[in-house]
Amino acid sequence: TVIATAVGIDFDTGLNGLLSYNHFGEDEEAFRFDDEGNFLVELSDVIDYEELTEFIFSYQACDGGEPQLCSEEGTLRINVLNIDDLPPVFDPSEYQETIFEDHGTETVVLNVLFSDDDTPKEDITLSLEPPQSLFQIVQITGAILTTNISLDRETSHIHQFNVIATDHGSGINGTATVTILVSDVNDVRPYIDPLFSSVSFEEKGTSVLVANALTIVDDDELFRFPLSKVEISLHPSPTSLESYPLNGGVCDHANYSLFDDNAYKLCGVDSCQNLLDEIFPSVELNNKVLELDPNSIARVGGAVMPGQVENFTLSLWLLVPSGEVGNIVALVSGADNLFGLAVSSSGSLSVTVSPTAAEVVHILSSPSLGIFDGQWHQIAMQASGEWLSLFFDGELVARDNITSSLDRTFTSTTASFFLSATLGGSFSELYFCDSDMLPDFIRCTLSCGEFLSVSPVAANVSINVDNRRRFLEIEYLGSDPNNSIMALQSALEGVSYVSLLDEPHPLSRGIFITVFDLIGPSVEPAVVTVEMDLINDKRPVLDLNGPEIGIDFATVYEEMAPGVQIVSDDALLFDEDSGYWTFQRIVVGLKAPILDTENLTFVSQLVPSCANIVLTSEPMTFEVQSSVPSEERSPECFVDALKAFRYQDNQEEPPSGAQGRQIEFTVYDSGGMNTNSPISIATVTLIPSNDAPT
Repeated sequence: TVIATAVGIDFDTGLNGLLSYNHFGEDEEAFRFDDEGNFLVELSDVIDYEELTEFIFSYQACDGGEPQLCSEEGTLRINVLNIDDLPPVFDPSEYQETIFEDHGTETVVLNVLFSDDDTPKEDITLSLEPPQSLFQIVQITGAILTTNISLDRETSHIHQFNVIATDHGSGINGTATVTILVSDVNDVRPYIDPLFSSVSFEEKGTSVLVANALTIVDDDELFRFPLSKVEISLHPSPTSLESYPLNGGVCDHANYSLFDDNAYKLCGVDSCQNLLDEIFPSVELNNKVLELDPNSIARVGGAVMPGQVENFTLSLWLLVPSGEVGNIVALVSGADNLFGLAVSSSGSLSVTVSPTAAEVVHILSSPSLGIFDGQWHQIAMQASGEWLSLFFDGELVARDNITSSLDRTFTSTTASFFLSATLGGSFSELYFCDSDMLPDFIRCTLSCGEFLSVSPVAANVSINVDNRRRFLEIEYLGSDPNNSIMALQSALEGVSYVSLLDEPHPLSRGIFITVFDLIGPSVEPAVVTVEMDLINDKRPVLDLNGPEIGIDFATVYEEMAPGVQIVSDDALLFDEDSGYWTFQRIVVGLKAPILDTENLTFVSQLVPSCANIVLTSEPMTFEVQSSVPSEERSPECFVDALKAFRYQDNQEEPPSGAQGRQIEFTVYDSGGMNTNSPISIATVTLIPSNDAPT
């Protein structure tokens, strides 16, 4: 590139007039003169405005003569003009920052530093590549901020992108790399996976594990934050948090009343007496509940238990309205000893044992147990071994040692019971049991025969049980986050549903499981549906007699009369198996028939369309069969078919031995065991008629 042209004049001719040009100065090698005097750039990379803004040279023209003659030196000043040829530069070129995921929106995370020696920052555009939804950059300052979208470590814990600085003039870019690490905070609730599951439970199967296929999950950084506990509750339905009754009343789902002796049989304690039955006439009890009247309740009962009784339980249910003031005392005494259970107006329980007049053992619970709250509560005392214990709603509230010198054995043939009340309320299920099976007894009767149970757990886990509410709490006692989820998971896998129910109804239960960490419970509980599989363990029953006593039927046939119906119009067919009441067939047969004279038949016009009657290979024996699918069968259809049968005897003057003819009925249901009913018998008494003399 020609920068300048030098013009020299020499009036000589020939070699003496041939001119050449020379220059002298710093960086002279970057330039040269050609033969015509043009001053040219020789090395362009030396020319850099940012390094040197001007060049100053001396120059002269010389001829080709001998000796060579040169002009005086002139001065050449070259000014270097600046052009936009430098990229923006980041210093440093790599950035890394760690922030918590609760870092505020639209707040600064870090600043990138950049410069451009030939462009002001106002003429440089900053951008993020690839574009970011969670981060933004401020022009000129280089501040990287969060956007209005919150960070979430559980979605992404590392964000990497480039910052691009673009020079408006040249379009040249500079690049920096940014890495932002997101640290966890405890902002995600733990949960159970899967959220919905089911297990099958066979009637009378005792227990089934309900959570061994479930997993506790916390999407916060693993083992960073400890879990605190798991709560598990049993409910009558898997679709609602409806609770079981707490009032000690009728447990409809269990098909028996808690205030019923059958409940205690189901709970495995057969050696109990209901002392209310011994003391109070049935007219004073309403569904086995005694309404307390402080003006009249002071009663001494009769025999409790003959012989010697060493280990025993005294249990009762009590309901006292809020605001009542008074006490209740229940005493059991033998010839020389006394055991008393008292409820005071302070809300505390006490037990007094007095083997002799000179020796007394007294234990007292803390006050304010919540007895006087208008709800049913179970209170019990137990003498077992050397220990005297006091329980409230299944929880041990007081215990003391009975020394071996205290004789607590009932040695008399009879023992008496005394009840006194000075407050209002309700009283029931006063049981004296020749047994120290109190924990199992309470757990069963408190929960109407179904409850939650858990296997033994590690030392750093505690189990809190409320059988009355069918509730379990598994609490982690340690502080190590690494161990909390494993300890609670292990305990959860040992949780079982336990049922002693016979013919449970409805056929499903709901077990709701909630896991907690330090910020609270899971958003929604996991639900385990317990599906009841009923078994065919009861036999169908054909009651030929209807509401009358017994299942057999008796009728009279007069000599030579038309056929007589062999079942009552009120006959009933039923099966106590709630899931197996579809009947297959009924076999009807005349026992030891006299083929020449007797006839067992049916009136076809009376047979309903839902049934068929066919003759079997046995004489005078029929099968009543259904003609409709099993789901449409009804016991009424079978009974209506039986009403079509007729017995007839064609002999004149039947002998006395024929006066009690028997027809046997056997029912078969659709189950796999105990499928045939007890034999129902219709007895036909033959009566001779008074024929005219011949």
